[in-house]
Amino acid sequence: LLLAEYLRGNLSKETAPAEMHLSDCAITAEGFKHLMAVIEESDVYPLKDERRPDQGWPLYLRLENNYISNEAIQEKIDSGLIQLFTKQWGAKKGPADGAKVNLLGEDWNFRQRSGKPPSPEEARPPKMVKDRSAEVLQSNLARGLVMPVGGKGLKGRDSQR
Repeated sequence: LLLAEYLRGNLSKETAPAEMHLSDCAITAEGFKHLMAVIEESDVYPLKDERRPDQGWPLYLRLENNYISNEAIQEKIDSGLIQLFTKQWGAKKGPADGAKVNLLGEDWNFRQRSGKPPSPEEARPPKMVKDRSAEVLQSNLARGLVMPVGGKGLKGRDSQR
């Protein structure tokens, strides 16, 4: 509910995320409905494609391993708010007035947990995320291949000549 309320007050074309990764967050069908209502009421999605004004990019959304009923998800697919995609085929662009959400999933499997979500005190700690790009950057800095430039960016070693 907090995320939905935050987005309701702050979502604009300038601040709209292109992706939201909300897997393993113990989101329930009620929370899902609130989030979808904010997106549905907004005119932000699909994000406009500057090269093809008749096309747009729906929000890339991951919701695996939550506690959302398949019926709640299917209802939003049937209404046209959500279109499914698989990693194999990638997210889909669509008409500028088309689906507002690209949801990772399959027709028969939305990868949700069953039962009641755990309380915050009983929830597992967040998964560690391995940030490969940060590791590469740190390695390149250590080897002198890139150098910080005034705290605002990086320059390759050869670009200083």
